[in-house]
Amino acid sequence: MGNILDIAARVSTPLALGGLIVGALFLIFRQILAMNIFPQLSRQLGGKIIIKIINTFLTLALVAIILGFISYVLPTIMNAYYPKLDREYVNVGTDEDQTLENIVRAVALGQNVTINFNPNCDQATRSAVIEAGDHEGNSIKEFLEHLKQRVKGQSIDYTVAQEGERRYEINCR
Repeated sequence: MGNILDIAARVSTPLALGGLIVGALFLIFRQILAMNIFPQLSRQLGGKIIIKIINTFLTLALVAIILGFISYVLPTIMNAYYPKLDREYVNVGTDEDQTLENIVRAVALGQNVTINFNPNCDQATRSAVIEAGDHEGNSIKEFLEHLKQRVKGQSIDYTVAQEGERRYEINCR
C-alpha cells in the first residue's frame, strides 16, 4: 500500500492519472473476482460480467483522461484570457462624474492607504470633475497619475509621490 501511495504522490500528468485509476480499479476488480463469492456462472453470463468490467474500466479511464487534460489545459487558457495582475493593481469604475477628491477618498478607503493633498493643492484641483467610466493603473501611484488625463473641463497638473509603503501625497504645481 505504501508503494501505491508513493506512486500516487508522483502523478503529474493526465495520462499518468488515468493509468493510476485504471490500475487501481484493475486490482480491486481482480481481488473481487478472486474471492469466489459468485456462484458458478454460465459461459455467457460470465462473459457479460467481464465485458461489463472492461467497459467500466474504459469509461472511467476516458473520464479520468479527459478531466486530467482539462485540468492541465484550463489554467493555460485562463492565464491567456485573464492575465495575473500585480497585487498593486487598482481599478475603479464610476457610473457618473466624480470629483478628484471623492475618487481619491474611495481608493484610499478601498486599498487601505493614506492619500493626502499637499497644501499647494487648491480647491479647484480637489473639486476637478473626473469623467465617468473605468479608471485603472498598475499601482496606486500610476492610477492617480492617470486620473488627471480624465478631467473634464480645464486640465489640472499634479504629481504623485509615494512617501511610504502605504502613504501617497498629491503635489500640485
